Amino acid sequence: MSESSKQFEKDVWAFVKALDPSAQVLFNCKVPDKDTGSLRQVDSWINAKYGGHIPVSVLVSCKNHKRKLNVTHIESFAAEVRSTCANTGILYSSSGFTRTALQKARSEGLNCCRLFRNEPPDIPKSLIFWAYSSMSQIAISLVEPDITNLKEKGIIYWNELLNMQVSETETLLNCIASRFHEYEKRALNQQSKDKLFPQDWGLEHIFSPFEDSSLQTKVRVFGHWKTYRGRVESHLLNGSYCFSNNSFCGTMTTPCIDTQGNHPGPAWEEIEKQPTAFPDSRIVMILYHPNVEETLRLHFENKPISCLETKHLS
Repeated sequence: MSESSKQFEKDVWAFVKALDPSAQVLFNCKVPDKDTGSLRQVDSWINAKYGGHIPVSVLVSCKNHKRKLNVTHIESFAAEVRSTCANTGILYSSSGFTRTALQKARSEGLNCCRLFRNEPPDIPKSLIFWAYSSMSQIAISLVEPDITNLKEKGIIYWNELLNMQVSETETLLNCIASRFHEYEKRALNQQSKDKLFPQDWGLEHIFSPFEDSSLQTKVRVFGHWKTYRGRVESHLLNGSYCFSNNSFCGTMTTPCIDTQGNHPGPAWEEIEKQPTAFPDSRIVMILYHPNVEETLRLHFENKPISCLETKHLS
């Protein structure tokens, strides 16, 4: 047996052993054959108790082959499970399984697994673990009155309008920032409740910037979520993937995220239309931008007021 095959067996044994500290996981041991009575070598053997009460034995076999395991390998392993009187069997392959091999394993009640060690997911869709990130974007538009009314009062730039008092304690900028955080929180609470991606929102704020209360100004604020999907090749997996039930046990590292810029980074691609719901296998990260006031202040500095919508990532 090659060194790589020995190491593969050790890695599988170490992983399986870590799954249940209360179980007895034997490595490279011998168990009796029910037909001949002689001892036969097995890669790993698990003695556990289902629910802490019912004894269960599991045969674990490791195949470090360059090609995918086929039906013949499954039939051979099934015979081995029956001969050792194991309750079930787990077959680990370093290269995966053919489609017919998986069908055969399911009919035999066997589990087919792949061990990942700092590796990206395989190409088949069943092994793609999508990661998503969502970034909030703010849009502000001046609805009414006519711009001429503001200019007549000496309000020419956005920062002049945003710095105007709308109450004894708040400027328009303070008000927009606080409402932005409020609605962003609502969107995230709803997202968590409904298992959806964060949804866009909008509000209107009406105030009187002058002594003449009849000259009301209406500002419309929109919150938009830009959603990105992490590239699969940037993900690294550590753990075991079971082809029999499409489950993964272990850890996953997603691509790095740039939290300072207006894009999460080169490993992320923007999705034109947000998915309506989470995929079955996913990680979703929400990027917060707490200093909305500072962002808006810098963006609107000395920019002429326009009724056209102005957007900027917060």
